[in-house]
Formats: sequence, structure tokens, C-alpha cells
Amino acid sequence: MLESILKLDRELFIFLNSLHSPYLDDVMLFVSNSMVPIIFILTLFLVYGFIKFKNKIFLIFIFLAITFGLSDSISSRIFKPATKRLRPCHEKSIESYRASNGCGGKYSFVSSHASNSFAVLTFIWLIFGKFNKGFLLVFPYAALTAYSRIYLARHYFLDIFFGAILGILIALSIYKLMKAKTNLLKY
Repeated sequence: MLESILKLDRELFIFLNSLHSPYLDDVMLFVSNSMVPIIFILTLFLVYGFIKFKNKIFLIFIFLAITFGLSDSISSRIFKPATKRLRPCHEKSIESYRASNGCGGKYSFVSSHASNSFAVLTFIWLIFGKFNKGFLLVFPYAALTAYSRIYLARHYFLDIFFGAILGILIALSIYKLMKAKTNLLKY
């Protein structure tokens, strides 16, 4: 059964990865590797957060950093070494497009990019979504980041799917812990 699932995942990867365009190569590399969008989002988080929560935003930011740290550590230091699933760009049997600029680490399950972006952006949405529906825009950005990893032949679909699930679960857990243990979000 697992072999059937992995075969379907490989076929889905080949299909999604084949949807590339030379015009999108630089865009996907930027989305996947640039810190500019994240710095912009974190700046908005701090500015909007300071307006909404005053000095409490700095403690909320610490919980956001914990969310990121847990997501990155669990995806990179627990899942990848435990599963040892090779990245598509390390698989000799897959004859698909590969964007330039290297392959990254050896293992792919779960995607740290997907886990981290969904963890951070879910946490931000949980904090601000009730005040501003515009914060729903964080999810298309997280999805684009995750898809860029397939586009660049770094991950399979299931790598990003379960990475996203992991990130969302971590964000929900830290948000609930923060609400239970502090009075930061009492209005």
C-alpha cells in the first residue's frame, strides 16, 4: 500500500513539476529562497501588532519565534532523518525539469519550507485574522511557497502537504498555549 501511495506521489510530482515555464523560474527561486517577502510580512506583523497590542507585541513575537523554531526543528531534525526519503532532485529515476541553483539537503519528508511558512503564517492569522480579513492573504503566499518546492524539484506533493499540516498544528498548539498561559490576547 505504501508503495502505491509513493508511486502516485511521484506521478503527481512529475505532473506538477512539468507545469514549469522559463518565465517562472526566477519567480519560483525568489519565492522559495528570498527573505524579502518574510521580512515584509514580519514588519507588517510588528507594525500592525504594535498598533493593536502596544508593547505586548514583543512577547507575542517571542511565541511566533517559538512556533518557527519548533516547526523548523521537528521537520528538519526529526522527520527528515527518520524517514530518509530522497528529494526528487536526488532521484536518478525521475526525468523531469530541474531548476538551477542546486538541490539542497538529501532528504525531503517533510518540507521545512512548507512547515515553516504555514506555521508562521497560521500563527499570524490566528493573532490578527479576527481584526482584519486581509490577513487571509497569508495562506496563498504559504501555498505558493510550498508549490515552489515542487516546481524546483526539491519536494514531492506529500512532503509539502504533510509539512503544511505539521506547521498548522504547531501554530495552533503554540497559539493555544500562549492564550492559556498569558493574558496577551485579553482585550
